[in-house]
Amino acid sequence: MDDVVIIGGGIIGAASAYFLSKEGRKVKVIERDPTYKKASFPLSLGGFRRQFFQKENILLGKFAREFIFQIPELLKTEKNP
Repeated sequence: MDDVVIIGGGIIGAASAYFLSKEGRKVKVIERDPTYKKASFPLSLGGFRRQFFQKENILLGKFAREFIFQIPELLKTEKNP
């Protein structure tokens, strides 16, 4: 049985699932497009906003950029090397 069910496997759903699983939760993600070809992130311009004025926003933007570039490595499994 799953502890958490996330509807939508976009960038927010995937990140939520990742961090919940790192806390030991059993997570299930339900996504209608498993290819992610029509997901918002792949269809976006691929930009990251890096210009902020508040320290918190600067740190969040930096973390998000670093995390997104690490996703392929973080999501490796034996079935999906």
